Amino acid sequence: MNSFYLSIMTLGILLVLISLALVFYDRKRAIDHASLIDEKKVALEGLMKEAEEMIEELNKFSDYIVTQIDSKNDEVCKMMETLENRIQQVNTKINEEKGVKKLKGEKNTVIGNANILARAEETKRTAAGNPLPATQAENLRIQTKARDKVIPINSRYKEVIQLAESGVDETEIAKMLNMGKGEIELILGMNKII
Repeated sequence: MNSFYLSIMTLGILLVLISLALVFYDRKRAIDHASLIDEKKVALEGLMKEAEEMIEELNKFSDYIVTQIDSKNDEVCKMMETLENRIQQVNTKINEEKGVKKLKGEKNTVIGNANILARAEETKRTAAGNPLPATQAENLRIQTKARDKVIPINSRYKEVIQLAESGVDETEIAKMLNMGKGEIELILGMNKII
């Protein structure tokens, strides 16, 4: 029986040694897993740091792009304002040139009317028995008087005349164009004289 106990004890010691070896093996695996986890953790932290740096660079780049877009937008707005101003200047010049051409036409008409008046006066003198014909100086004097009667008309005056011709009341015109009623009446009165 001693051998039986001895074999059981040997078997027990062997089981204890095997379980100790398994415990050590399990601890070694746990330590290896822990070191692997630490390595992966370090690698992951490195990746996260790189990702944060990339995000920071992307934010800086996006800020740069936004500022560039804003500056370009401001430039485009300024260019548009400049273009609108130039278009307005060109339009006013065109309107002024049209007004000058119209005034030249009106001046020519007035000069023609002055010549007709001078001839009529000469004819009256001749018909009345006055033997003295009108001289060139007198004709020039009549022509200069006719030229002095020409009143330059700017675009607002033209608007007043156009609105009056279309049947709008003087008070309405004054309100629409933000002008005085007296000024409107004066413009319309001068238009009737011419």
